[in-house]
Amino acid sequence: MKRVTGTNYSEPTDAEHLLEEPLITHQRTEPTHKNKLVIFVHGLGGHRYGRNSTWGNFPRYIFEDIPELDVGMYQYRTLRGRFLSIRSVSIENEALVFADLVRDALGNYKNIILVGHSMGGLLCKATIHRLLETEDRNTLARVAGLILMATPQLGSLRMPGFLSASPVSFALTCCSDLRPAIRKPKGGRS
Repeated sequence: MKRVTGTNYSEPTDAEHLLEEPLITHQRTEPTHKNKLVIFVHGLGGHRYGRNSTWGNFPRYIFEDIPELDVGMYQYRTLRGRFLSIRSVSIENEALVFADLVRDALGNYKNIILVGHSMGGLLCKATIHRLLETEDRNTLARVAGLILMATPQLGSLRMPGFLSASPVSFALTCCSDLRPAIRKPKGGRS
């Protein structure tokens, strides 16, 4: 995890060198004195920074208009980045990484809000599912909100066939095992 400190929200100057860094937090001081964090997670083919980023200026507006919050930008390999990399992992394994960050690296935050777009929403749900599986009630209690934007709850019928061969893209299809697993409560029926 990398921290960017400043009174205004700005993309890191070395953003292209931070692709291996899953989470970048924007905070006003180091160490942060805030105990609330909102984390934005992009969807399939999305980017956390740049001219065509998934979130545009939204994180900057949140950072500058709500001074009680720090802003986190989560990135994972998706679409073209997965096809060109041997380090691609499934959404389920990415959720383990994300859950570990929430539990360990973000322990100073009392309230964490996850905002996911498309497959990023599935990743957020899978992360919460991992925390439920470990029965880590302290960490789970710190997840104060989940906002899903364009996240397919039953799968997407619009997923092109050639993309569904990728394990990460398959998570968006109707026949994926991921969605029923993260929807089903522990010990309950779906």
